[in-house]
Amino acid sequence: VQQPIVHLASLISGREDYLRAETLIKSILLFHRGSLHYHFIADSKSREVISALLQTWQIENFRWSIYESGDDADRLGWVR
Repeated sequence: VQQPIVHLASLISGREDYLRAETLIKSILLFHRGSLHYHFIADSKSREVISALLQTWQIENFRWSIYESGDDADRLGWVR
């Protein structure tokens, strides 16, 4: 029986948020054995850094998407 994909999301705006998200993802991957899809909502600079890092990861059952935070960053700031 195939397990459902777990979807998680983080709002990333700067180095501190990026480092926190990286640590969180590594911890989740260490303990979670099922499929995972991580959604990043990030500013343009953070998107570049995240994309460059994750493209080097060869992890089975791990998918990711990055979305431009744009005008939603202020509205979604409470998510941090």
